[in-house]
Amino acid sequence: MIDHGNAVDFRLCPKEALGTVGMILFVVVLLGAVAFYDRGGVGLALASMVSVVFIGFFLLGYLIARFDRSVKLRIDVNGVHSAKLFVRSVPWSHISHIAFVRFPRGTLKMKVFVGPPRGPWQALGFESFAMLFQRGRINLEVEDLEGEVDDIIAAIRRFSPQTTVGF
Repeated sequence: MIDHGNAVDFRLCPKEALGTVGMILFVVVLLGAVAFYDRGGVGLALASMVSVVFIGFFLLGYLIARFDRSVKLRIDVNGVHSAKLFVRSVPWSHISHIAFVRFPRGTLKMKVFVGPPRGPWQALGFESFAMLFQRGRINLEVEDLEGEVDDIIAAIRRFSPQTTVGF
């Protein structure tokens, strides 16, 4: 996390990617042990070949996270910006609220709700029907970013105190 005064930038965190590599190494060792127990040297050779592919794939992910220092999420006076999802910032005036959701697999996403704030629903009202097409949701993964969720929440509250933020 880098605070520029008028903007807060969040980049990829290499430590998160390294944790994934560590988990894969554990799985690879377990796979090798089971293959050796079941098939002996042939099973160990097959497990080694599969393991090299897995380790290479996740080491490549780690290297990308290590050397990719581009900004993945920017929160500033204009709004929220993610280079992966949109070209321009979403202005604070278009954001109704922001929620953080932890999914069962442990991934954490930031949901930016865009459009007019929630209002009373009328079953046959034209305004209620039109509101369906004016509202949207942007899902941003924040699990692998530098900093904590509290840092993101503090940046949102600093630049847009009227925007509701919650879990």
